[in-house]
Amino acid sequence: MRGEEEEEAEEEEAEEEEEEAEEEEEEEAEEEEEAEEEGRRRRRRQRGGGRGGRGGGGGRGGGGRGEEEEEAEEEGEEAEEEEEEAEEEEAEEEEEEAEEEEEEAEEEEEEAEGRRRQRRRRQRRRRRRQRRRRQRRREEEEGRRGGGRGGRGGGGRGGRGGGGGGRGEEEEEAEEEEAEEEEEEAEEEEAEEEEEEAEEEEEEEAEEEEEEAEEEEEEEEEAEEEEEERRRRQRRKRRQRRRRRRQRGGGGGGRGGGGGGRGEEEEEAEEEEAEEEEAGGEEERRRRRRQREEEEEAEEERQRRRRQRGGGGGERGGGGRGEEEEEEAEEEEEEAEEEEEAEEEEEEAEEEEEEEEEAEEEEEEEEEEAEEEEEEEEEEAEEEEAEEEEAEEEEEAEEEEEAEEEEEEAEGRRRQRRKKTRQRTRHRRRRRRKRKRKRKRMEKVQI
Repeated sequence: MRGEEEEEAEEEEAEEEEEEAEEEEEEEAEEEEEAEEEGRRRRRRQRGGGRGGRGGGGGRGGGGRGEEEEEAEEEGEEAEEEEEEAEEEEAEEEEEEAEEEEEEAEEEEEEAEGRRRQRRRRQRRRRRRQRRRRQRRREEEEGRRGGGRGGRGGGGRGGRGGGGGGRGEEEEEAEEEEAEEEEEEAEEEEAEEEEEEAEEEEEEEAEEEEEEAEEEEEEEEEAEEEEEERRRRQRRKRRQRRRRRRQRGGGGGGRGGGGGGRGEEEEEAEEEEAEEEEAGGEEERRRRRRQREEEEEAEEERQRRRRQRGGGGGERGGGGRGEEEEEEAEEEEEEAEEEEEAEEEEEEAEEEEEEEEEAEEEEEEEEEEAEEEEEEEEEEAEEEEAEEEEAEEEEEAEEEEEAEEEEEEAEGRRRQRRKKTRQRTRHRRRRRRKRKRKRKRMEKVQI
């Protein structure tokens, strides 16, 4: 800055020296013109005296007329010179007035340009303050949200968000700067800041509403996924029950002497039950299940009574048949027990498979959670990089704005110097005109 000021001072001195040299040249030229004019007048007077002397030889009257004629000629020439001088002065004054008007117009234009630059500078300052405020607000919100998240991310964000003590001093300095700037332009910027804050609040409310809508959509999607998962589990259980009942139905047919037809009935019932479950009739399914269980119990009771009646008739008709039927019944009971054990084993195997599936699902969920955490950490790292880049860009923008402001201030100082130079030039021209008119008046008085 000091180097620029020295250069500007040197330029001013050079301009003043040039103007003084021009003034001296103009004064010398005026003095030469005045000396030539004085010489012409002296020669005219000498020529007039000679003619008067020659006329004197003819008589005293002739010399007197010659003097009168010369005086009349001189008066006419003086009148013409005065008219020419008056016209020149008027032309010069008009020209100077036009120049002054042009200079005033230029000065007004420069002042208007300076006001526009001042306005742009204030707007840049306002935008800079707004960016700082938004940045601080964003960091405070992230600090409130990221207090617990910083621990999960390895403490990288905890320092900045969870309890970043290092930011306190920066915030205080930024607040002091903001207070100083607001004191400079408080009245002018209050309305603008209120409008901008209202716009920011509207934008934040719109963003919050969008986030809430997105959260509701995610909740609905999760509910739909849970409903689909529940339906898949129910269908899987129905298939398993249908398979077990088909197996039981086939065995029961062997025991009950032609009871294998019940397997088809159970399948139809299972299909009806599946349709009812799809329709959401849980109570109806329970009622039908109880009804089937009661029918199965009644059927087993009837078979048991038939076996007992068959055994009793054998005793009356012959003891051999009763023993055979008892053995058959025992065999059937053993077979039924074996079937029940096999069913239990199958059920245990199915339960183990289900447990394995659940364990796999849990592992998948854990993997998804780990991936989500990694993605969140990457996003946080990207956000930090973006914030750093934004801070660097803001610093560069501030430096550029400061350089522009310095350039504008230097341009303002140059304009002021040019204005003063033009004013001095106008004053010198006026003084020269006054001196010239004064010399002419003095010459006329002498003549």
